Amino acid sequence: MPTNVKLSVRDKDVLFDWGKLKEIETGDCYLLALTDFHIALLLSVLRYAEWPTRWTNINGPFSQVTEEVARLENCLMSGCNVTELVTVLQDGFDQLHTDMTDLAGKLDTVAQNQGSGEDLEDDLANLWRQVEQVTLILGGTVAGAPTPL
Repeated sequence: MPTNVKLSVRDKDVLFDWGKLKEIETGDCYLLALTDFHIALLLSVLRYAEWPTRWTNINGPFSQVTEEVARLENCLMSGCNVTELVTVLQDGFDQLHTDMTDLAGKLDTVAQNQGSGEDLEDDLANLWRQVEQVTLILGGTVAGAPTPL
């Protein structure tokens, strides 16, 4: 996600640079979990983007700008509520934590049957880190990894 784009501020006026914004366009799409406050804030700032006087470096008709602004406004207005998704993921990860905790107690049995449980332990630790990263990205929390992970 681009973080190096800065808006110009001149006498407390916001100026958008069309050329710089188009340079970073990759076509990637991001799922963002925004609160109602964040959406309202972005929509209020978006009003400035509808004014031709707030843009620089436009090499074409202003309609290209208005189309992008309208597309962003549509995304903000028609977004989905991910609260339920985060809750379901959180519940699933809590269950995974319980299951892995129970499994961790069985590693000795696996080690006896297969010679060493270290590879399985490493695999479970890697899986746990990936689960934790996905959960954090979606705004949830994960309990600490079960022992011996």
